[in-house]
Amino acid sequence: MPGLQEVRNALALQIQNNAYPKLQAYGDAPDTINAPCAVVVPTRGKFATYEMTLGSDYMGFGMPTPVPTATGFMLDVEVVVARTDLDRTQQALDQWFGYENVEGVTVSIPMAVAMDSSLGGLVRWCNPLTADSYGPVNWNGVDYFGARIHFDIALV
Repeated sequence: MPGLQEVRNALALQIQNNAYPKLQAYGDAPDTINAPCAVVVPTRGKFATYEMTLGSDYMGFGMPTPVPTATGFMLDVEVVVARTDLDRTQQALDQWFGYENVEGVTVSIPMAVAMDSSLGGLVRWCNPLTADSYGPVNWNGVDYFGARIHFDIALV
């Protein structure tokens, strides 16, 4: 079963390879960013779901032991653009959210992920749910503009 870092990196790669206009995507949150970019991070609050599975007999009693196993993740893609004049900043950001989608010209982040929602067979599905936090973003002391897309991911 894939780990959290492996899923974050696969989602970042899917975005980087398929979103258009192109943008750098990070599976690990860097100290400094080069906007425009997308950073994949666990959702604030609850970000993992667990189920009990039967593990090995590690206690020597001849019976499998219940083990909590992650079955899904909630990840956010924080899209960050440079702050210029507000109209141009919002237009730059909106194209990756599908707000300014012109067929054949842009590929939003949700569309980019939908091209292979299994992230190369790593997960059962990776579906966009909602977007929020549209507005100013501060990344390590530098002001940007951005928003978040929340993804529901079911592990294989």
